[in-house]
Amino acid sequence: MTVALEEFAEFGYHATSVHTIAKKADVSKGLLYNYFESKEDLLKEIIFGGLKTLSDIFDPNKDGILTEDEFDFFIDKVFDVLKENIGIWRLYFSLLMKSGVKEIIKEPMYQYMEPFMKTLNDYYKKQGKKNPEIWSVFFGSVLDGISVNFISEPELYPLEKIKKLIINVLK
Repeated sequence: MTVALEEFAEFGYHATSVHTIAKKADVSKGLLYNYFESKEDLLKEIIFGGLKTLSDIFDPNKDGILTEDEFDFFIDKVFDVLKENIGIWRLYFSLLMKSGVKEIIKEPMYQYMEPFMKTLNDYYKKQGKKNPEIWSVFFGSVLDGISVNFISEPELYPLEKIKKLIINVLK
């Protein structure tokens, strides 16, 4: 999957062949197809594997109710996850911006994100925010922007100060 991510991010999904991935991963195409039904299935596994990593730390007890402590925990841990595998996340965000990728993952991504967004909407509703849905979209957009900026220049990015700001502003 790492080789596929690298190839998709560098050359694009459509320009990357299963043959190239298998060759660079030093496995046969047949073995690759034992694990993934298609190149599209491999792409989805990469994208949703990254999302799962993040969703595992969101609402850690999985009760569908986000507390303020869980919110703070998520903000703190989401950037730890980025720091731990910064190279992979650079490729991941690069892949998401390649043409053709959004079209393939759009519907399953909306389905995957639905429970996350519902929990976040409920959190903002409980916080007394007007338009909790907009707050949830804003929250996601802020995290995406911070993530891209952080992985671009981690040594220059004031991450700890930004985390505190997120907690104070978006909570």
